[in-house]
Amino acid sequence: MLDWHESSANSHLPRAVKLDPAKDTLSPMAFDYYHLLKPITPADSDLWFSIAHAWWYKDDQDSLALMLNGVDAGWTVRLGRDGDHFSGNYVFWAQGTDEPARPLAARLISCSGSSRAGA
Repeated sequence: MLDWHESSANSHLPRAVKLDPAKDTLSPMAFDYYHLLKPITPADSDLWFSIAHAWWYKDDQDSLALMLNGVDAGWTVRLGRDGDHFSGNYVFWAQGTDEPARPLAARLISCSGSSRAGA
């Protein structure tokens, strides 16, 4: 679950995403370590219309990065493990301008056996 602190775009951002190791077969080989990021709940699937591309990758054992890109804007997220949850920041960018980094918190939820998994 993602908690987007102080984002003016909260209503357009997913609150839960699926971190399956699914490869993006349309990406160049240089991006082989990127995995497709997918929505997990029906409500988040409805928000996905504004996101053209979404990926995630592990920076190392204790951190990960998410990238959500629209047509001309997007969000870059960097999270580090902090006990049983993750914390970090995100940056919104739009056509050459970046907003200041803002805090973001996340926690892992299990999707195994869930009827919502695989959204």
